[in-house]
Amino acid sequence: TKRAMEKKQLTAEEKRKNEDEAAEMLKQRLKDNNVEVDWKIHNDYTLVRFWKARRRDVDKAYEMFTKHLEWRKDNDIDTILEEPEKRNKNFTLLENYMPFYQHGLDKRGMPVYYEQIGALDPKSILDTVPVEDIIHWHLYHQEASRVHCLECSIKATNDVRLNTVVMVEDMSGLGFGHLATPAINLFTQLIAIDEENYPESLYRYIIINAPLILSAGSKLVTPFVDPATLSKVKILGSDFLPELLSLIDSSQIPSNYGGSSTELNPDKSQVKGGVLIDKQSDGTTINPVNASIGRRSKLEVEVTVKEKNSVLEWRFKTEANDVGFGVEYLGEADKGGKEEVVVEKKLVNCWEEEEVGKWECGNKVGVYKFVWDNGHSMLKGKQLRYHVKVVAPV
Repeated sequence: TKRAMEKKQLTAEEKRKNEDEAAEMLKQRLKDNNVEVDWKIHNDYTLVRFWKARRRDVDKAYEMFTKHLEWRKDNDIDTILEEPEKRNKNFTLLENYMPFYQHGLDKRGMPVYYEQIGALDPKSILDTVPVEDIIHWHLYHQEASRVHCLECSIKATNDVRLNTVVMVEDMSGLGFGHLATPAINLFTQLIAIDEENYPESLYRYIIINAPLILSAGSKLVTPFVDPATLSKVKILGSDFLPELLSLIDSSQIPSNYGGSSTELNPDKSQVKGGVLIDKQSDGTTINPVNASIGRRSKLEVEVTVKEKNSVLEWRFKTEANDVGFGVEYLGEADKGGKEEVVVEKKLVNCWEEEEVGKWECGNKVGVYKFVWDNGHSMLKGKQLRYHVKVVAPV
């Protein structure tokens, strides 16, 4: 036994030596080619991770890492953690919606992340939020995880080499909507980004509460996943606790997954997700809205102006044919009052070019009603895409 332990220790030392040599070779090549690297963000083990991802081929690792540096520069990744709401108008909406959180540490002292993908409604997300904003949200969390992992690795071992996480993916509620082409396309796009830019950052990927439908999804996605990553995946049904306990102490596992930890943040303690609702307190939305107006019907949308001298802005377009449009002022919500027309209703030909307009509210704070009227059409419904904003005074 002692001899086996010595052999195992020697193997670990040899592996560490090989990693150090690979890192030095890559650093020297970067220096020789005048490649700028921010060593406050990257370190020797960053290079090792890219080296491992390219099957320990230094030439291929160099190519992969330099492409990664260009990708970071092109997408402003180095500063992505700074004021994300300014770079992504949907960041807060996604942050409050996504059933994703970090909780506790594994037995190595590294972070454990939980995601409840079955709770998502892919159609409502993709119909509402631009794909680039979803990708930005994902990359923000990849960078936040990278920073947190580095801190945990140093704290646990006084070294940066432990830099990998455990991911627990809860598949409860997974359905055919998650396997629709747009959802699969987004998922494979995120996998490709992660494979190329965050290699060797996963310690274990534990799928729990896996339904039978998962086998169909796996066939669609696994061709895009690196075999080394697939080797870290374990798929389990409802009897997942023993596997979690092999990696994570009970005190670090949330109580809803069979552990003894009850310290989950209140805002993360329940399953989120569901249908994504993009509606602000004033009745406006962050993103354009798609709506159907039946024949001889109308759509009414109320928004609240809270500050004097605000400006109402709108834009809309139909897929075909005209629609009636007008705006009414209903007064302050708690005072009532007679409806006042501020934009006279008229038919608008807006299927070829988007209709754009605005109204300066002056002293008239309160509720405004936007009306899209299809009452003139006996036979045809209308597909409308609209966006209304309240622009506060500067």
